[in-house]
Amino acid sequence: MKAQNWIAKAAHYHASDVHFSAGERPKCRIDGMLRDLSEERLSASDCETVVKALLGSDKRLSVKLMREKSVDFAKTIEGIRCRINLYFQRRSLAAAIRLLPRQVPDLKKLGLPPVAERFSTINNGLVLVCGPTGSGKSTTLAAMLNQINLSQALHLITLEDPVEYLYPDGKALLHQREIGTDVRDYASGLRDALREDPDVLLIGEMRDSETVKTALVAAETGHLVFSTLHTPTAEGAIDRMLSLFSGENQSRQMRQVLSMNLRAVLWQQLLPKANARGRVCASEILIVTPAIQNLIREGQTQQLYNYMMTEKKFGSQTMEADLIRLCKTGRITQQTALRSARNKKRFKEALEKMSEKN
Repeated sequence: MKAQNWIAKAAHYHASDVHFSAGERPKCRIDGMLRDLSEERLSASDCETVVKALLGSDKRLSVKLMREKSVDFAKTIEGIRCRINLYFQRRSLAAAIRLLPRQVPDLKKLGLPPVAERFSTINNGLVLVCGPTGSGKSTTLAAMLNQINLSQALHLITLEDPVEYLYPDGKALLHQREIGTDVRDYASGLRDALREDPDVLLIGEMRDSETVKTALVAAETGHLVFSTLHTPTAEGAIDRMLSLFSGENQSRQMRQVLSMNLRAVLWQQLLPKANARGRVCASEILIVTPAIQNLIREGQTQQLYNYMMTEKKFGSQTMEADLIRLCKTGRITQQTALRSARNKKRFKEALEKMSEKN
């Protein structure tokens, strides 16, 4: 079977990912679990054929794959937008393909708290969407950006590696720049973007201190900046950014700048539904208030979790609070919630209180 047929088959099963590797059956990920697409195992030559089909006639990608032993790109296959990673393992080629929704999802349908819908209306500052790989960060960011695209006559610039979602025509002027194709790297692309009259910037990922520093400059000078970080908690995003800066003076300065320009952190994970196929989004939200600004400025990030618990009126919420909500509504099982909780002892206590009330 041809690569495009496997991808179409996986899409029919509502899979999120497809994997090809020598000696293994072709697999897809459905509701977070890997499943076989066929009983037949792929040979090294089968995988080579798959990779050639995915590369097509793009010699630049072929050269990069052979030189760097892996390559990332995106393309539309059988009407399905795919983010593709080709790589070597045990001296043979392999492929990991993320299947993206055919259209940018409506933000209201992602299952996020209502406060997340307000992030697109912020005038300036930095908004972070965090979570593990495969948690839907790119989808959430795309939905937020498209909300602006469809409703406001602004200039939006994205820096992506690779470009994933293709946006519909809207009121905004939207330019998507791909790392390695349209621009050398995130840091230089972000510096260039500041000279291109943007209103809103989307940075696919903040990987180094230079990108973080330039993103904060952009936020400080009146732009709305969206980006992602791979962190295990909402407050962990703040620690991660600050860890990129060494030296007491530099660290103190960055805490000050971050406290003044960070607007919100959304941390999310996708969990299996209780009684149906599919997954549901559980989220933790940190809304930056004057009290939060002071904690960041003073380097007391270990206290942020307690503030998320007490500042619910501003829209902040802990992961445990959202897991309780999902349990109450029957969206996820208590076992799933407990497995996904940050503080399992505190979550068990909350579950017991919920049981007593019922």
